[in-house]
Order: sequence, then structure tokens, then C-alpha cells
Amino acid sequence: MPVLQSWTINGGTNLEGVQRSIVRSIRVVFDTPVHIEPGGVALRLVNEDLGELPTFALATIDGGFTWDITFEGANTENANGLMTGIYRVVLDGTKILPALGAFHVLPGDGNGNRTVQSVPDAAGVVLNSELGQAAFKPWADFDADGVITAADVEKIRVGSSVPAY
Repeated sequence: MPVLQSWTINGGTNLEGVQRSIVRSIRVVFDTPVHIEPGGVALRLVNEDLGELPTFALATIDGGFTWDITFEGANTENANGLMTGIYRVVLDGTKILPALGAFHVLPGDGNGNRTVQSVPDAAGVVLNSELGQAAFKPWADFDADGVITAADVEKIRVGSSVPAY
């Protein structure tokens, strides 16, 4: 499970440090990239009832290790800073999950280099080759029927027209 490494009031801003005159954000840092599901973070007011709590937004700055919690709406002041009070941020570990790495899908990319192999035969894709034959390329058998058909090769042609990303 992900572990919270640190949290900082106004992290990454010119207000970072010990001052508590204006609190516009909270930065939390985890030991591994995480995905935060709805309800994974909650803001609680400990000492008073201001009525409606501010809403907040979550944004990661580095793929899920570091998350900034910013405030807006009801009961904010000083450019979306929290109003006077004692607050608690509650993290629900059942809704903060390890983030899987990013990956791509590109029909015709037989070697994972984000480009489509030459169509149809330069990459060894041979029309009508079958499972078990040396010319058969499983990454080109889109319907998984064990035969590279014209429809499979067409998928590679379509993939070759997809812009680079």
C-alpha cells in the first residue's frame, strides 16, 4: 500500500513554511505514484461550525507521487485561502491506490517503440501466415484466430495513419 511520506502547508508556493496567516493549499507526497478516488481526501473543521466547508481540487504535479489540495468556494477568503479555524485533512487509504504505469496501444507496433512497423511485409508480417509458422506474428493477429488475414493487415495500415504521440 502507498505510504504518505510528507505533507506541507502551502507546499511549493511562496507561502510555504511555518506561517499560517494564509493557507491556500496542502501538498501531500507519497512513496509511490497513487490514484486518488473520489472520497479519498476529506477536509474537516475541528473547532467551529462555519457551515459549508470549502470545496477542494486535487492535482498531481508528477504523475501521482505529489498531490496539491487547493480550496475554493464557500468559506474561503484571501484568494481561496481557508477561513480561520482548526482543520484536519483525512486520507482514506481504501481510496488511495497505487497507480499503474502508463502504456500505449498502437496497432502494428510490434516492438513497443511507438511506431507502426512497415506495412505489410517489411516487419515480417506475411499474409495468410498461421500460428506455429516462423512468419506468424502474434501482435498482428488482431482477431486472434491464428491466421494473419487481410483484415489484420488493414488494422496495421490504419495504425500507420495514426499521428505520432
